[in-house]
Amino acid sequence: MSVDQIRTPRATIAWLSTEATAFDAARSQFAKAGYRLLEGEEAADAELAVVDFRNRRVTAKAASRLAALMRRKTPECGIVYIAPPFLGAAERAHLRRSGDLVLCEDDLRGVVETCRQRLRIRNIAEESGERLKTIAALSRLSDFPPIEASSEAPSVLVAGPPGPAALAALAAAERTSARCAGVLSAGQAIRALETNIFDCAVFLPTTDSDALAGLARAMRRHRRLRDTPVLIVAENEGLRAKLAPYWGADALLLDHVCDDLGPRLAASTRRARLLAAMRRFLTACSGDNVRDRLSGAFTPQFFGQHGARVFARGAQTGRADSLIAIRLAPLAAVEAGGTRLLVEAARLINRVTRAEDCVGRLTSDSFVVLLAATPLEDAAAAARRIEGVIANTMFRSRSGDTPFGVATAAAVVARAENGGLEETIAAALVKLSTAKPRTAER
Repeated sequence: MSVDQIRTPRATIAWLSTEATAFDAARSQFAKAGYRLLEGEEAADAELAVVDFRNRRVTAKAASRLAALMRRKTPECGIVYIAPPFLGAAERAHLRRSGDLVLCEDDLRGVVETCRQRLRIRNIAEESGERLKTIAALSRLSDFPPIEASSEAPSVLVAGPPGPAALAALAAAERTSARCAGVLSAGQAIRALETNIFDCAVFLPTTDSDALAGLARAMRRHRRLRDTPVLIVAENEGLRAKLAPYWGADALLLDHVCDDLGPRLAASTRRARLLAAMRRFLTACSGDNVRDRLSGAFTPQFFGQHGARVFARGAQTGRADSLIAIRLAPLAAVEAGGTRLLVEAARLINRVTRAEDCVGRLTSDSFVVLLAATPLEDAAAAARRIEGVIANTMFRSRSGDTPFGVATAAAVVARAENGGLEETIAAALVKLSTAKPRTAER
């Protein structure tokens, strides 16, 4: 694989705090995750705001004033609040009205994870809107499901060992849920979730290495269960602090369950339903001269129009956009596989990439993937994943009798400053011509 070594931040985040030392410590933790942190006065182009209430008193007036100030600076992704774990129930509820709330002390990994989730939701929502604009600009017949979320009360699964914590979680969940059920182990939880009747789950792990914590992490990468929100309830602050780096705002203290669990379940379910609806739209968006019916790859006309729109948006906002060019080799194997090989390869690329990524045919043996708001390092990781999946997949010849494998070469380029789609594709093709194909791993 060929890739330039260019380091660009994943996003720019505004930081507002009363202590200068807090900003210095936070900047290093956000930099490790690839984010650029700027102080509130300097963050004119920030994509998300983080407001630190750890060393100041939380009042409704102060929170409303700061929320209005940061909304003007970061209107796209909203606000993430940081507060100490001993914050009162009324203050917690007030802050959650205008943003996400993460309870922590010095370890900000949970805040970073919450910011990552908010930015991912922003990217999916923005790509949904841009694709609608492209379809409207092309004036083509299109077919896609409506983006709508149900307003029904959620059905909740509570999983954890029997005891006061499980009883408290069940009692709090029943107040806002249409159906509430309890199980005792991770095995029972996965069997219950596979019935597809639960909108969200509440897990009560006893340690940070508990099977329930592992199941919750695995659900994020499961194709069917990734849209099921999971809230983690910890019995004490020590356990919650260990779980917070992975769960952020979704890690709750047992003492807060009675006041916070019901509203958090309702809010998490609404957000998850909307996110699932946008993913369905992005996956199913098709129509005349929009997407190839067999492979799912976008047509050159749609890809060119949409790519130009995405690049113009990136130049306007200063975000990093990347492009992956993929070539199947050798050419004799591609010709032997014919259309069937190209269709199956396009399907694999669509399955491996995210819903918001745009996949199109480039030449007779190559494809191109547009990754909006994605820095070069993340695009390179996606390219390696695509290379590995295709190189280790056995295809069938036109007759369907002989299985064979193909090598895959990939090149990754980033959009240059004020660069256009044509120039970026040309640069990708130049790099692709010298990229070494990757073969199956033995």
